[in-house]
Amino acid sequence: MILAALAAACLFTACRPVKPRPPAYAFPVEPSPAGAENARVYEGSLTIPTVKFEDVSYTPSPFPLDRVGRGYPYKRADIHFFRRGGADDEARTYKTVVLENEYLKLTMLPGLGGRLFEAIFKPTGKQVFYRAERLGFFDLFQLGKEWMFATGGLRFEFPTWGHDPNTEEPWDYELHTWPNGTASVAFTRTDLRTGLRARNHVSLDPGRSWIRLDLELANPGEYPERGAFWIITGLTGTPGIEFIMPTEHAIDHGGERSFRWPVTGDVDWAYFRNWPVSQSFFALNWKSDFSGLYDHQGEFGVVRCARPEDVPGLKLWGWPEEGDRFYVSLYGGITQTMEEHLEFTPGQVKSWEEVWYPLAGTHGLTAASREVAVSLHTQEGKLLLGVMPTRVHSHASVRVSRGDTVLFDRKADLTPKGAMVESVDLAGDAGTLAVRVTAADGRVLLEKTLPMSEIRPTFQNKE
Repeated sequence: MILAALAAACLFTACRPVKPRPPAYAFPVEPSPAGAENARVYEGSLTIPTVKFEDVSYTPSPFPLDRVGRGYPYKRADIHFFRRGGADDEARTYKTVVLENEYLKLTMLPGLGGRLFEAIFKPTGKQVFYRAERLGFFDLFQLGKEWMFATGGLRFEFPTWGHDPNTEEPWDYELHTWPNGTASVAFTRTDLRTGLRARNHVSLDPGRSWIRLDLELANPGEYPERGAFWIITGLTGTPGIEFIMPTEHAIDHGGERSFRWPVTGDVDWAYFRNWPVSQSFFALNWKSDFSGLYDHQGEFGVVRCARPEDVPGLKLWGWPEEGDRFYVSLYGGITQTMEEHLEFTPGQVKSWEEVWYPLAGTHGLTAASREVAVSLHTQEGKLLLGVMPTRVHSHASVRVSRGDTVLFDRKADLTPKGAMVESVDLAGDAGTLAVRVTAADGRVLLEKTLPMSEIRPTFQNKE
């Protein structure tokens, strides 16, 4: 009788059948630009100094009494033991997956959450994101294992909002090449607590300077589960960092304070140098398909293109430090804030696509699409215009007008290898400024009309 009772309990709990569901995924393919080389994907290895986290890790109780105990059955780190010298560093060699085309070289770590660890923009040789030189502990919340310090790159957090142990667990992966010359790697991970499955397809397309992500979060089980998914990137820069977040209002964690964005009172929150302490901003109902940041002193930036209806979460975070280097993060999520989760019914799949791409020498970021980014800034009675595409567009048309007055109208060969920058006389007195970038075949690559009040002056260093 006891065995029968145990068997019945097993059928309704841990041993319940799981209905497999193939991913609702169709890989989008675009024609390759003429003369573009095929992208490549291959495996390799990378040696990184790493703290010996096994020496200070243990499995928490399956019945946590507080947030410190969360994470079962994943291990968590005893940060207090580590502080007392309980673990040393060692050189560890990690398996890598590398994606490469003529503009980008991406190095990913399948054994550590499938994260994009390093991204090099070949025309400048610079890192697109922050890249850690050492992997160590990060003492924040102590949820799950969570032993790794901020490593930069792009990491993928699920089914909780952040610092989830799945970001440090091995993900399954498959390498793919496609008839149009695209190369990609598909990472897959199933959470041990909820059974939710994440799938992340990272791609480089021939002739494109973007990183394309095709993502999904699915519930293949028989019961409803709550989950979240956030993409988090870390970057370092100078006091010239400016956040570009297309919203009118923002809130902090928990919604305790609200802000007009970007200026509240006499504080311009878009400039990171005005942040007195570490804090977060969540955009409320962001109204465009792009966000990003630009380092005006370092003359580089990053653009993220995604649809707000797919991923309503948009967050900024930063850590002001002494000196001339700052660490900041951009976040994108499937919920508007990190205090929320989505309810996934049995068999439900949520999928979306977004792209990230670097900027160099545009002197800022004002508007962007998947095809091109534009910077518009006033400077001593003139308009400073910067344009940078994600692929070569020969004989493209760039037009800027103020009301009925055309300020700039020229054919140009646009390339991701460098920005087109022009200083334009700022004539007319209309209250709006319009920019339009058109390909040689007539396709509109970007079209935007902005109030003159939103055209910011060029960045000025503080004395």
